[in-house]
Amino acid sequence: MQTECLIQGGSPAVEARVRFLKLVARTVRDLADPAMMPSAPWQEAIEFEVTVPERNLHALTAEPLQWSFVFPAKEETESLRDESGDHVGRVDRK
Repeated sequence: MQTECLIQGGSPAVEARVRFLKLVARTVRDLADPAMMPSAPWQEAIEFEVTVPERNLHALTAEPLQWSFVFPAKEETESLRDESGDHVGRVDRK
């Protein structure tokens, strides 16, 4: 993805903040029947934000800025409980 911005005004510097959604695969497992296959995964979205530190506009006109970033892989497990508090399943997110 590439983003280009037109800046007008007397400010000598600019800071950029990019917000986006990252997709996460979610699967539900029923612990009452361990032989049962997990549900088909579906996707959820998690909000992320990346901030590019303040840069001088004069320097940016001389050389464009490329700002690389990565988010490490993450796995989470959430317990599912029934009305009495018994553990009946789990949600896996990757």
